Amino acid sequence: MLRRAPLPRRLSSLLEVESGANDPIAIMLTIGLLETWRGDPGVWDWAGFAALQLVGGLLVGAGVGLVGSWLLMRVNLGPAGVYPVLALGVAGMSYGLAAAVGASGFLAVYVTGLVVGARVPLHRRGIRTFHQGLSSTAEVGLFLMLGVLVFPSQLPGVVAPGLVVTVLLVLVARPVAVLLCLGWQGYTWRELVFVCWVGLRGAVPIVLATFPFLAGYPDGAFIFNMVFFVVLVSAAMQGVSIRTVAGWLGLRDPSASSAAVAEDVPIGDINTELIEVRVTDDLHLAGRQLREVTPPQGLITTIMRGGRVLIPTPRTRFRSDDLVIVAMPRQQNAAKLVTAWARGELEPEPV
Repeated sequence: MLRRAPLPRRLSSLLEVESGANDPIAIMLTIGLLETWRGDPGVWDWAGFAALQLVGGLLVGAGVGLVGSWLLMRVNLGPAGVYPVLALGVAGMSYGLAAAVGASGFLAVYVTGLVVGARVPLHRRGIRTFHQGLSSTAEVGLFLMLGVLVFPSQLPGVVAPGLVVTVLLVLVARPVAVLLCLGWQGYTWRELVFVCWVGLRGAVPIVLATFPFLAGYPDGAFIFNMVFFVVLVSAAMQGVSIRTVAGWLGLRDPSASSAAVAEDVPIGDINTELIEVRVTDDLHLAGRQLREVTPPQGLITTIMRGGRVLIPTPRTRFRSDDLVIVAMPRQQNAAKLVTAWARGELEPEPV
């Protein structure tokens, strides 16, 4: 959805973090409400459950993420294909430990992923590619399962109440929540209006709607159909209009890109790393000579242009779709530095 309308990075990151952080909270609330129906928990029971789920998930996720990052960066496992498998094991360990102590396994895995992604630049590409494949496979299975559970003939009965719920969520509940959480954090009124309108919703709410049905709640089937309808209408209405609303509010950023600008390339156990940059028309590099945009702390070693390999000189001019190879001293923020250089956010060094 976000790729439909390139947004300023601050706003895009906010929506992505919200989308990822919503799921553990929603799971906690769903399980808590089911336990409330089954029993009679008090206020302190709810408070203890919420604290253990959230604080425990954060601590376990951060701890496992730090240990997993150390393993991925320090232990020599041989073939590069082993590291994505180890990362998958780290994710499984994070979920298992959190579940064992009664914390949120989903929140723990999310935090572990953030820590590993930030601290393991050397193997990030392979890990991400591997997990994107797993994610796509899981999504196919998930939507197939949901398709089997949904009966279109039952949806007309929830149209009227579903539309009422959708209107209340979009025009009342979300704006109130956005103003309470972000109204004092320096966002402009245009950004607040956009965040109020764009609430990224996916399959997780529909999956959670199966919990009451499976638990035997009397109105479980009605809840499932209601949630399915609300998510469908919300995704169709808000998802299709993201680009238009961003244009109305003047928030579209032609220079923003949802794809990574710089990618680390593992080259073994030396204190240097190679970083790939794919030149696009919106980057500061495009159309400039190397002597005008020499990267700080780095050296451009090669430019791949079509089927040719170029050894650059100060007069070499970057073209759209060039693949630029930058050698950098190994450091935590090497890819971020190269990304900022490619976007023109750093002062170039004189040749």
